[in-house]
Amino acid sequence: MKQSRASTRYAKAYLEVANDRNSLDQAAADMLAIQETVAASKELSGVLENPMTSPILKKSILDELFKDLSEATKDLIRVLSENDRLELLDNIAERFVSLIAKHRGQVRVTLVIASADQQDALEKTVLNLLKEQGYPNVILKVELDPELIGGFVLKLDDLLYDASVAGKIKRVKKEFSNSL
Repeated sequence: MKQSRASTRYAKAYLEVANDRNSLDQAAADMLAIQETVAASKELSGVLENPMTSPILKKSILDELFKDLSEATKDLIRVLSENDRLELLDNIAERFVSLIAKHRGQVRVTLVIASADQQDALEKTVLNLLKEQGYPNVILKVELDPELIGGFVLKLDDLLYDASVAGKIKRVKKEFSNSL
């Protein structure tokens, strides 16, 4: 991640400001919207990361795209623009979402499945297992990846549990090639 220290500092400062203004929910919604929009648009990401694009132009584009942001978020964008650090906005949003989840005692989990048929059953099973393991407040994100063939992959913080058919095939191939 680009300049992760700076992104973390800005995210922590933004969390404090939003908390002081009693606008954590709005700040979280703003950051999620920014994160999703930047991830969905290669053009926007390219503009923000381009050092040749002026901070004023970057800020005006962001102001036009995100008209309904809270004052705290607008202040963050203004400060980033003044410091010529708008290229960090996506990373700040990502770090903020993680920080606020931690602040609220939540854990973000991604469940990657091969097909939608198994989604409901796996969601319930995973949520029950996580509750048993001491994670009562789980934010579950489900993604579809047909390349898994079957089974699932569970991502929890820095942990990855691969119970997919594709993962098992990969492990068998590796084991087979190591035994030759």
